[in-house]
Amino acid sequence: MNAPLDHFLNCMNQIVPLYTAAFQGGAPTILMSLKPGENGKQAAGDLDGFFIYDLGGFRFIPYEILMKLPSERPVRIALDMRVMESKLITKTPVQMPQEALKKRIGGRVVVQLILDVRGNIKELKVLEGNPILSAAVLDSVKQWRFGPTKSDGDPVEVDLRVPFSFDFF
Repeated sequence: MNAPLDHFLNCMNQIVPLYTAAFQGGAPTILMSLKPGENGKQAAGDLDGFFIYDLGGFRFIPYEILMKLPSERPVRIALDMRVMESKLITKTPVQMPQEALKKRIGGRVVVQLILDVRGNIKELKVLEGNPILSAAVLDSVKQWRFGPTKSDGDPVEVDLRVPFSFDFF
């Protein structure tokens, strides 16, 4: 979807169309031209849909696109792990893999978690780090459990990046 429409829909508590558009019983009108390359251009009318007011102008949303959208769009906020520590219910510690110990592999691993509105891990992926260390981090983080997060009293999704360090002393 385009950014202005996505921005508008993310700001809405519920989708409220301002105007409905349908021409000739919902069928679009197509102009057939004798000039090469111009056949199929839309001359008048639009498919069924809605006009919305966004960023100082009107935008058209086709009905079929609007119906595919969820009735409520969750808001996602990015937070730091220091903030989310208070929401962490279960935290399984990351164990240094035996292979990494034998090969003396150290370094940094960063994972990204997307938490749903209930605090469950919706998405988990490695952003950087050695594959041996990353596998250990993923095994541990998959078991973490968070409490729900709210912003202004409304439940929100959370985008969370968590760094891990594996050092030898």
